[in-house]
Amino acid sequence: MLELFQEAGFAAWLCTGLFIAGVAMLAIKRANVTPYAVAIVAAGVMGQGLGMRLVSKAAEGAPSLAEKVTYLSLGSKEAAANLIIGGVLALILLAVAGVAAKVRGSATPTAP
Repeated sequence: MLELFQEAGFAAWLCTGLFIAGVAMLAIKRANVTPYAVAIVAAGVMGQGLGMRLVSKAAEGAPSLAEKVTYLSLGSKEAAANLIIGGVLALILLAVAGVAAKVRGSATPTAP
C-alpha cells in the first residue's frame, strides 16, 4: 500500500488528510462525512488528471518511441494510483460512518 502512495504523489497525501479529517469529524462531532468522501474522490481524480498531463508532456519530449512507451506505461500506473487511493479511502470513510451509525443506533450513517 505504501508503494501506491509513493507512486501517486501529493494528491494521495491530500486524500489521506481529507480522510483523517472526515474520521475526526465523525468521531468528535458526529458530522456528515459525505462531503469529505466526495472531496477525497475529487482529490484522487485531480491527481490522476494532473499526473496524466505530466505523463503526456514527458512523452512528447522523449527522443525515441521506446522511451515514449516507457513514460506512458510508468506514468499511467502512477496516475492511476491516485484513483485507487481516492476511491478506497472514500469507501472506507463511508463504511466507518455506516458502522458508527449502526453502533450508535441511528437511522442514517451521518445523523448527529
